[in-house]
Amino acid sequence: MNETANSSLLGFHYFNNTEHFSQNDLEVWLPVLKSLNVSWLLLQSPTNRAIPEFFINELIAGGITPVLQFPEPIQRLDAYGDLDLLIATYAKWGIKHLILSDQPNMKNSWKPESWIKEDLVEQFTYPFMNVANQAINQGMKVFLPPLVPGGDYWDTVFLWEALKLLTTEAPENIKNIGISASTDIYTHDLEWGSGGPDNWPIIKPYHEQGDHQDQRGLHIYEWYDAISKAVVGQSLEILLLNIGKSPQSDISTAPSDQEENTLATVFGLLTKNPLELNKTLPPYVLGGFIHTLTSDSGEIKSWFKPDGSPAEFTTSIIENYTAELELQSNERKTHPIDHYLLLPTYEWGVADWHLDVVKPFIKKFQPTIGFSAREASFSRKVTVLGGHQVFPEEILNKLRTSGSEVHRIEGDGTELVSNISKQITN
Repeated sequence: MNETANSSLLGFHYFNNTEHFSQNDLEVWLPVLKSLNVSWLLLQSPTNRAIPEFFINELIAGGITPVLQFPEPIQRLDAYGDLDLLIATYAKWGIKHLILSDQPNMKNSWKPESWIKEDLVEQFTYPFMNVANQAINQGMKVFLPPLVPGGDYWDTVFLWEALKLLTTEAPENIKNIGISASTDIYTHDLEWGSGGPDNWPIIKPYHEQGDHQDQRGLHIYEWYDAISKAVVGQSLEILLLNIGKSPQSDISTAPSDQEENTLATVFGLLTKNPLELNKTLPPYVLGGFIHTLTSDSGEIKSWFKPDGSPAEFTTSIIENYTAELELQSNERKTHPIDHYLLLPTYEWGVADWHLDVVKPFIKKFQPTIGFSAREASFSRKVTVLGGHQVFPEEILNKLRTSGSEVHRIEGDGTELVSNISKQITN
């Protein structure tokens, strides 16, 4: 589903204003972005002029996909007479991803007389369709704006109603519509809301449900995807925005140790760090945008200072990440196989029954399959199928001595089937 050939999912929010598009800015920030293997950059675009062509061209030539956002209220965007010319110009320069407006589920995004009306989502969606059509006709993918999770108008309700209108009124364009998701990684742990509404079916808008979890966390993409599938009938592409963004009152405080650790984990996930592959994001997530690359408003949580030098926490995250990758590389040299399923053999051959019962395990984990303990010693992780009579503890200890992580699955008949099932679900 991912339309790009980007080598990572890592993106950043650029300055949160419509300035800083000079040649000097490019000379400062392009090397920084390349050094981090950044694939995406979110730019705030003015509506009365274009971001310079050379700035966009240099980003694209550097392997970085620019995403433009017009952050103004959608009614104002719809009223601009020359916006279609600006969009056409951007399309000609290679822009393929556009976000229209920002946080329309918040009261302060609307005039008071508009906010109190019952048709708020309609007030947003019809102008959105007008502007989106101009961009879609130019070959762009247009993304709904990020909603504040929860928000004054509950975000999942707003998204459901907007997608329903878009599907009804412009079904021919729905394949060219994407979703922006504002991603809170600090309020809860990173597994908060994992599994989406399938795992947390009793959650209701505007209600705290005790220990039950909702969409307000890293896994917001699963909740939005469930809405997309229910309303549209398919997954729509999602951009994760505002990762690591702090409340406005907290912009002058450096990240706490816990926040830094959380941010480092997400950074590894977005850079497709092999250490994070067990948490791989689904293919409908195009990229995740960390907030923010830099700022000229005194925001200490920015990754870099305005002159391009890294913040202290940035240096720490990158150094730790580099060290982990180096350890992982060394591990790969001694254990080039990631996961090995060691099956038993007998004098008369291999048991067909064993091959049948491990099929679900193989489908989920896709291990290398074999019958040699020596070959298994070259694997980082070894799952041994069989009891002590088939594989004595001495064999498992030798595997452990070689540096392999070893797990045994044993049992007879239905007990073995049950133990395999437990390994799959754990």
